Amino acid sequence: MEILRSFIYQDEEIGILLPRDADDLFDLIKSSRRHLARFLPWVDAVESVDDERDFIREAVLGLGEGSAYHFGIWVRRQLCGVVSLEVDQLNNSGELGYYLGERFIGRGTATRAGEAVVAFAFANLGLNRVEANVSAHNVTSAMVCQRLGMAMESTARRAILLQGTYYDRQTFRLLASDYLKS
Repeated sequence: MEILRSFIYQDEEIGILLPRDADDLFDLIKSSRRHLARFLPWVDAVESVDDERDFIREAVLGLGEGSAYHFGIWVRRQLCGVVSLEVDQLNNSGELGYYLGERFIGRGTATRAGEAVVAFAFANLGLNRVEANVSAHNVTSAMVCQRLGMAMESTARRAILLQGTYYDRQTFRLLASDYLKS
């Protein structure tokens, strides 16, 4: 996978988030804030374009260190979401994360973006394991994990605090050895 920009399906692309994407990223969060805050604890802390610029600056530093890869997802050249891989270099594993703006859900975009990043994790980075942590009430996200071939490994009771309510956290995993068999 080309790390800067790559088509994943027809008019869908993923590519490294760059500082020039901060305005679009903030607009995406703002337009889907209520929806995203139901599942992601950091959403309410994003209050300005400067918050997104700071995030992207940190993301670029992580990219340089090989510890994090934050890809924007574009549909018809419009930023519609993010897919990320946080790398634990000590244990040769990574944590997959993703989200889409509310109006982009239900088209398979998150699954295709996840497939591209999982392939990148195993083929390019040589990771042994990729996992994703999902709030148990986020059924759509759990379905993405299952479509990626990830197995539900564990449930941590009341481990995620979202808008004053604790939810169970499900951990899904995919091992390189299982990925290579499929």
